[in-house]
Amino acid sequence: MNLCNPRFSATQYALLSSLMAVSRDILVAPAGILAKTTGWPIFFIISIIAALPGLLLLPFFAPWNQQPLAVLRPGIIDEL
Repeated sequence: MNLCNPRFSATQYALLSSLMAVSRDILVAPAGILAKTTGWPIFFIISIIAALPGLLLLPFFAPWNQQPLAVLRPGIIDEL
């Protein structure tokens, strides 16, 4: 949700979550075939290697201990 524009947060969240679900739905059948041909230990290692790029990008897109962004209310410019 940090990446979404507050004015369009519902639409952007729906689009981004459906995009995530597409990859989950498309990769299910090939993953079963891959697990059957390689065996569970090798498939587990392949899964770890496939997950590493996303895990390495986490600090850039979801940093820990980040200060919350100030949300501007309408009329706050007049108060400053």
